Amino acid sequence: ILITGHSSGIGNSLLNIFKSKNFNIFGISRNFSEQIELSHQLNLDLSKIENIKEASIWASKKKLDIFFHCAGSNPIRSILDSSSETYLNCFNLHFLSASQISRSCISNKNKNDFLKILFLSSIWSVISAHSRGPYSVAKSSLNCLAKQIAVEHGLENVQAVSLALGFVKTGLTELTK
Repeated sequence: ILITGHSSGIGNSLLNIFKSKNFNIFGISRNFSEQIELSHQLNLDLSKIENIKEASIWASKKKLDIFFHCAGSNPIRSILDSSSETYLNCFNLHFLSASQISRSCISNKNKNDFLKILFLSSIWSVISAHSRGPYSVAKSSLNCLAKQIAVEHGLENVQAVSLALGFVKTGLTELTK
């Protein structure tokens, strides 16, 4: 199992669940976790375009059954207060990294293997709220990516879904009050 954002929040909760069931877990996050071996972790900020290729190459060397994309950031800014850099960082973190890592996972899958891809999206991807522009746009793109993967690779034993969660109490949601 590969989990992005495994060092905190929902990604860390998933890590704990699967670790308790003795799954082999890999993680990509801005911070290391003491819960899994360092050799099973990649310390990268996926909002930076230059790190996405490295993450994709690293993931392509793993034999994975499940990919959870939980890495996240939610800048609270209006459209007028959001710079191009804010939009690009959000898009890189939420969509582009998910797209490229998924591509690596699908390309590395044996013909008869199954692969499940789960993207952690948000309620803000389907409804609008004040000051959620960059985040909402990026998460909406993630929802479309899951549908596209399902259409293009569903017959190849690849299942993809984007989970548009409501409010979940995590460190990230505590910062957005």
